[in-house]
Amino acid sequence: MIIVCEPQCAGIEHAEVNAAFLAALRSAWPGHRIIFFAEKAHTGHVTACLSREHVSGIEHSEVCLPPRGLANHRRFPAERRLARRIFETAERENATEVIFTSATNAGLVSIKLILRKFPARRCAVMMHATLETLLKKRPPLKPLVLKSYLELPFWFRPAFLWGNNSRLRYIVLGQSILKNLCRAFPKLKGTAFAIDLPYFYRPPEDFTPFKHGAVRFGSLGVASKGKGSDRFFELADEMCPTAGGHKAEFIQIGQVDRKLKYGRTAVEIPRKDSFLSREEYDGHAREIDYAVFFHKPSSYRLTASGSLFDAFSHLKPVIALRSPFFEYYFKLMGDIGYLCADYKEIKETVARLLEERPVKRYLAQRENILKGREKIGVAGIGRELKNFLRP
Repeated sequence: MIIVCEPQCAGIEHAEVNAAFLAALRSAWPGHRIIFFAEKAHTGHVTACLSREHVSGIEHSEVCLPPRGLANHRRFPAERRLARRIFETAERENATEVIFTSATNAGLVSIKLILRKFPARRCAVMMHATLETLLKKRPPLKPLVLKSYLELPFWFRPAFLWGNNSRLRYIVLGQSILKNLCRAFPKLKGTAFAIDLPYFYRPPEDFTPFKHGAVRFGSLGVASKGKGSDRFFELADEMCPTAGGHKAEFIQIGQVDRKLKYGRTAVEIPRKDSFLSREEYDGHAREIDYAVFFHKPSSYRLTASGSLFDAFSHLKPVIALRSPFFEYYFKLMGDIGYLCADYKEIKETVARLLEERPVKRYLAQRENILKGREKIGVAGIGRELKNFLRP
């Protein structure tokens, strides 16, 4: 038996990722009982995703989540109660494997403390973007501010590195992330393991590139400084006036972070201040020719890009700054686009594509993505999980 708990996401947040992860578990262990504990609305969205993908046999149970926005020292009691409930259920049901699909700082400390009291149970925790803070310095202590000192035990770096043992493992979302993590903290080798981001890919659809005499470049997901979105806006403003008869179009498919400053721009922005619905997002993504990524390598050493998998889902060739994360998928799948050393090379690549319109290579790149998705799909993730989990 396997118990899975989502301890912080509510509603639709991460619902598709969690549904795909549950589907991977079901693929790996078709005969095992699996129970998913989560907030009521979240279980509804996850169940709907599983039903849409024809995945059955996942039970669910409702939990109350600690309130959002609380400091770690204030949410710790609620996090500890939640962890205790999950492990007590595992003990009662004789579920040797417990998996948390995310964790706050206080939640991770709680998991480690409670796990000690259940020596027959094993636990795995899926880590997300918060891993990036491992490489940052300790936050400064503010003189005479009690809250600053109360938060110190929940600083992520010691919370993550303290108290690890053979019964606690970390799931990270990418082989490049695992390599960077173990390079920075060698003692984690054997404690952490990698899977690709769980994702339900869309069925392939016919697509004609470079329609209406234009090449359409898209930036997927929330636009922010950390993702290098300012360079995408800069690229559009530089390329559109100089494209001449080779028409270039640029679109930001997703909300724009308020901290990202830009003026008048050649970038089309369907919705600046709010999230697109899934249908709107997919509709715009379907119409682009290339997905462009200016993700800074320094900002994505331990973080996966969900937007890349959106590009894979729509079979869009990629133009990206070179980094271990993107290099891994180019090596795995073959020619799926263009890896560039810097902004200048991306600009040159865009100019060349406007000139050449390489339809034959474009269609081959789409085919490589389609074949590559089979390696990182739900069944592939299930096979990886079987190497590390022993329910």
